[in-house]
Amino acid sequence: MHSRHPDRYGTSVPLGGTDPVAAHEPEHSDRRAMWVAALLLVVAVGIALSPLLAWRDFGSSLKPVENGWVMADGSFGRGWIVVILAALLAGAGALLVTGRTRAGIRLARAAAVALVVFAALEWAFGMNNTRSGPGMGLWVLLAVGAALILVLGALIGESSPVPD
Repeated sequence: MHSRHPDRYGTSVPLGGTDPVAAHEPEHSDRRAMWVAALLLVVAVGIALSPLLAWRDFGSSLKPVENGWVMADGSFGRGWIVVILAALLAGAGALLVTGRTRAGIRLARAAAVALVVFAALEWAFGMNNTRSGPGMGLWVLLAVGAALILVLGALIGESSPVPD
């Protein structure tokens, strides 16, 4: 027989006599974000020092002094771009520590990609079509940027839960 009042009979307490225990979620650990932030800060310091290294390998015949701050012709270099990218990486680490995880990850990924692109463009077009190999400074930028892209993808990938 169907009742006209379905709200009249409801479940209250199960047969055992106790209310069910509400499941609570474990607290989110920020350990991974702290490690990534520490890595970003260390990388930012290393990247900021890379303009002091030679940016071109002219070989043993020519030995001009060129790094990120002074070009081979004596003009002002583009090392300031690398310092800005290093500041962006440090800022991404600060965003991760303060809880703005998604913004920190996006900024870190953008800065890492910019490091790789900048190193490739500087080598290709930096010295007015001079045929020279990349120096240690550009190799550092390229390698650290590529490694940072891989590490950010491995530690904080798309499949890992990222709180806002």
